[in-house]
Amino acid sequence: MFRYRTDEEIRRYDLMKLGVLLMLLALLALTWIATRDMDVAGTVVDESATAAAELASVPAPTLGVPSINAPAGALPPGGVTLSGTAGPGAQVVILIDGLPAGAASAGVDGAWSTTVDLPAGDYTVQAQTVDNVGAVVGESAPILIHVGETEEIAVEPGELAMPGFDPLTGRYMFSGTAAPGQTVTISSNGTVVGTGLADETGAWAIAVQSDAIGGEVTMQSTNAAGDVVGQSLPLKLNGRPPSLNVTGDVQVDPSGGALLWPARPEGVALSGRGEPGTAVEIVVDGAPATTAVVDPSGQWTATLTLPEGVHVLQLNTLDPGGALLLAALPVTVAVGEAALAEGTPGATEAAPADGGQTVAELLAGRPEFAAFWAAAQATGLSETLAEATEFTVFAPTDDAFNELPPQVIDGLTANPDVLAQLLQYHVARGQYAAADLLVVQPATLDGRLLTIAAENDTLTVNDALVSAPDIAATNGVIHAIDRILVPPLAVGVRPPVIDESGVPTFTGPLLTIVGTAEPNHTILIELNGESFGQPAVVGPDTTWLVAGDVTTGEYRIIAYMLSASGALEAISRPVILPVR
Repeated sequence: MFRYRTDEEIRRYDLMKLGVLLMLLALLALTWIATRDMDVAGTVVDESATAAAELASVPAPTLGVPSINAPAGALPPGGVTLSGTAGPGAQVVILIDGLPAGAASAGVDGAWSTTVDLPAGDYTVQAQTVDNVGAVVGESAPILIHVGETEEIAVEPGELAMPGFDPLTGRYMFSGTAAPGQTVTISSNGTVVGTGLADETGAWAIAVQSDAIGGEVTMQSTNAAGDVVGQSLPLKLNGRPPSLNVTGDVQVDPSGGALLWPARPEGVALSGRGEPGTAVEIVVDGAPATTAVVDPSGQWTATLTLPEGVHVLQLNTLDPGGALLLAALPVTVAVGEAALAEGTPGATEAAPADGGQTVAELLAGRPEFAAFWAAAQATGLSETLAEATEFTVFAPTDDAFNELPPQVIDGLTANPDVLAQLLQYHVARGQYAAADLLVVQPATLDGRLLTIAAENDTLTVNDALVSAPDIAATNGVIHAIDRILVPPLAVGVRPPVIDESGVPTFTGPLLTIVGTAEPNHTILIELNGESFGQPAVVGPDTTWLVAGDVTTGEYRIIAYMLSASGALEAISRPVILPVR
């Protein structure tokens, strides 16, 4: 049976359909709103996060000191590309002869480069960093470049030797060799902190206050025309070695740098600076005496009691575990009223030698110095020793040279620069007799200090014994020594050490000698001046081992450490071992 709806029922039915339709539309709208920021894979795209990420990829400008790379030799006229480093994002302005010539922005890695149009000629180039209003906030050291078709001057980056550190003056002592007459500059983070001149032998030495150095250090040499002819690779100085303050009770010998202080039963109060969080170890005559902790402000204090006499004091930096990190140069200390009353001695003038011979003439005429003189002639040191300037020469005898293994001699012959540095370490400026050396610590030609100590009725220089003192010359004095002197290793380089923890008397025949040294170096062992076993390469764990047969007797064991090029770098302290 069919039923017809009234008009009122039809109206309500239409309203219901309209309501359902509106609900569907509302549901679709909500769905669209929820999914409008989603991609086809359903991943939400946060536009604010994307913008933040894009901003984060832009390096925040920093106002660091810029550096500029020195181009090698002459450059062709036209577009010359210049490059260097600065703080990431920094704005760099290039100056040519003092005038702005280009600009660049440092990348995320701090590198920048730009091309400047230059005709033929010589130019002074400098880089500046500027802030957002154009004010200069950093400036590199100027360099000279040559543009044009002239003979190129090759600039080969080399290594800058790790400097010594004078604990009394707080200065780093940089040294090396260059062509005689060249100007040498030391820069830290692009700022020149020291300048020197290579002498007639090519040796140079520059002292720089530690506070002037931060970060990497480079060396650059220029010829008389101002051309850059040498540039070192960057050298990173890992921390600051300990320094020693001079108090009212402690005097300093101005001519030699030795310390003079009174003998007091209660000791002398010492203080200085160091790396916060480390410990300063005070070593006297080769034996640890006391340690002091460096406080957060970088200061340390200690009390040290020494008997009257002459001592050698060494300051070392130790990490919290007691491992050696850094070491300052040794200092000679004269303790007692006699030393204080004598004060600072001047250089004693030795009586002229028979016939009025110079140091050079004496060395050339005495057969016991034949090997040393031959090496001096090969390196040009012989010409220096003939000058009117006064010298004190610690000359190894031929017996000392004969104790060196043949491989060491070959390495020195093949590395003339190393040989020259070795010989310069045997010569000090000024004339010092043996009596003066008890309280004077002379500086060698390469700017390093020697460790002088009294032993029985003679002296020792580092570990070498003075066998014939006070051989007088018209321009100085010669002291014969029984061992070759080797310049100190760079800070942080481990010296060769023979392990003495075994039995005091060994029963043969197979003897194994072990020790530690700098990894990847070669160790040669000699017993009583004769080669023993096979050369050993120091392992990554700093250990080495050499084995061989021995017969009954008493042996003096010495370890020689050679670099990868075969050049002598260090000699160990001798160890005596009886064999039965």
